[in-house]
Amino acid sequence: FQDTGTQQTNEYYNAFVLYCEIFLAYMFGRSEVAAEKAIVVNSILSQPSHKLRHRLLHSVIFFDGLSSIDMARFTHEKKWRLRAQINGKRLKKEIKKSPQTNSHRYKLIEAEYASLRGKKKKATAAYDAAIAIAANCKCCQYEALAYERA
Repeated sequence: FQDTGTQQTNEYYNAFVLYCEIFLAYMFGRSEVAAEKAIVVNSILSQPSHKLRHRLLHSVIFFDGLSSIDMARFTHEKKWRLRAQINGKRLKKEIKKSPQTNSHRYKLIEAEYASLRGKKKKATAAYDAAIAIAANCKCCQYEALAYERA
């Protein structure tokens, strides 16, 4: 992140810092904070001309999806379910570009959403898939997260 003085570099730096805040907020049970910050990061990364956007986009979509599902559980507001669905669809599209990075993330979002809807069998199958895929990809942090959420 050497400062080259460009606006795009500064935006990426800001997006990265906000992503770190989203990650920490979600991991420490502050889904409302993560959801608020995800809105800001998504607006920065939504610019197609942003050269560095794909480096963060998958992670932001993932934690935005998980935070939205948590918010739907706590508030029972439809807007959070819709946001979780949108993030799930966005992540599913990204699997084609980067399957090792996104398959286990998508399965965990799918599992959490199924759990939210009370679909226990579907949730269990998706949790198991998320765990297996993460283990196969050697993504121990996502494997642990999937075990924890299951």
